[in-house]
Amino acid sequence: MGESYTSLFLGAVVVVVALVLAFSFIKSRSNSNQGQTGSASTTAKEQAAKEMPKTYTVQSGDYLWSIAEKIYGSGYNWVDLANANHLEIRE
Repeated sequence: MGESYTSLFLGAVVVVVALVLAFSFIKSRSNSNQGQTGSASTTAKEQAAKEMPKTYTVQSGDYLWSIAEKIYGSGYNWVDLANANHLEIRE
């Protein structure tokens, strides 16, 4: 009877160790994949920033939203314009 409990205990230890190793392996792979995706998007952003105009002459009736649409193609980037020009954002 003592042998069966010892075998059961050792089997459980092996299963737990295998699960920990598998989880660690999967986690490290997902972290390395995220790092590659982040560097690719950073490179794309840098290239887009090089193509952007350095100056824009604000016209009457312009809002950050409309300027962002003209420059970035999306009005949602108005926050990027505000940050780049050190504008205070009030809510």
